[in-house]
Amino acid sequence: MADMLPYVQVVPEMDMALDPLNGVIGGAVAGGVLVSLDDVNEQISRVEDAAEELMQSLNPYSAPLGSFAGREGAYATAGKWTNIVYGFIIGLIISFALITVFNNVIAILTSLIAVFTNLGVI
Repeated sequence: MADMLPYVQVVPEMDMALDPLNGVIGGAVAGGVLVSLDDVNEQISRVEDAAEELMQSLNPYSAPLGSFAGREGAYATAGKWTNIVYGFIIGLIISFALITVFNNVIAILTSLIAVFTNLGVI
């Protein structure tokens, strides 16, 4: 009875059908598959591999797809170095901003001390 399953029309405008027994997509004419689209299935498997790689990249200790052996943890190392560099840059910016603010405060305080000294308050 399973041999009599009809083909599933995937794209009726292009006469594309799915064979439910083996999962092959092909061109259909009068209920029969004429062309096997192995190239399409190969590219679909490449897209599936890329999607799997994307999901695996969320684990920082997984190895990137197509990399050499021993590359486990490359994402974690890259993340650590990125955070170190960003922290260093942000720290430099904050320290330069604080230095300029403190220099201005010191200049104001020294001018106030000079004014009070001239007035004889200090």
